[in-house]
Amino acid sequence: MNAIRPANRKLEQERPAVMLPPNTRHWKRNVVMMCCSQTLVMAGFAAAMPFVPLYMKEHLGLTDVSTRGFYVSLFNFFGMLAYGVFNPVWGIPDQNR
Repeated sequence: MNAIRPANRKLEQERPAVMLPPNTRHWKRNVVMMCCSQTLVMAGFAAAMPFVPLYMKEHLGLTDVSTRGFYVSLFNFFGMLAYGVFNPVWGIPDQNR
């Protein structure tokens, strides 16, 4: 019986303390990738925002500066509002998995 015990101890030491299911093994890498992708998306939106007034002037015909500023403010406000409203909505299916 003593000959079996060291072999069992060796197996216990080789196994990880917590066995994760196959679909959750790389969750830290996924979190890092999601943070990087979210940062790139938000940077892209921020980089495009200075060109919105020019687009409104050239393609929509808004030549008055105050009117164009109002519409740019609405554009930015409703974009952030939609982001704030739908971010939790998109998170609900993930929590139910």
